[in-house]
Amino acid sequence: MNQYLDLNDLKSFNKKPQWFGLGFIQLKLDATRRLHFWDPTLAELVNEAELHDHRYDFTSTVLAGSIDHIVYEFTEDPAGDHQMCEVFCQPEKSAEPRVLKTGTVTKTERHTFNKGDSYTFKQGQFHQGVSASAVTYLERGKIMCDTARIIRPTSEAENWLCPFTTKLTEAEAWAAIDSILKKLKAANAA
Repeated sequence: MNQYLDLNDLKSFNKKPQWFGLGFIQLKLDATRRLHFWDPTLAELVNEAELHDHRYDFTSTVLAGSIDHIVYEFTEDPAGDHQMCEVFCQPEKSAEPRVLKTGTVTKTERHTFNKGDSYTFKQGQFHQGVSASAVTYLERGKIMCDTARIIRPTSEAENWLCPFTTKLTEAEAWAAIDSILKKLKAANAA
């Protein structure tokens, strides 16, 4: 998997990297395999209070750096301070979220995964990933539903924007990947 940590090798795949609204740049290798490039400067482009689930199960392996994986549980409560919403929010198209429930959120797990570590995450669970800098390899399973869900503070509902509203050009995405790879290489050499 070292070819996934070399900019020239990555460019030789003839794939276009794109900003992914959850805090990383994604390079789709094929229909089920992706590389994710994480950096704190990218995390600044997302709403850190928003939690999300996925339409599929996936396994993620840290190729370089580390990532904190935080899992949350939603409990329905009409007096709660969070909303669970159905979203149709993708890089090329999006729509306003549809509020499903009001409730509360509890952090149930937090794990730090380092180079070589893998974890599996099931469709329908809510989570968040946070990284100083990392490259992860993700393999997703079969899509099980048409839409994903988010959990957001009720107080932020009016100001919600689809995370894909922010755009990076292909050149900006490659420059960010190059910067991340250099940062990780320097940290590894130290």
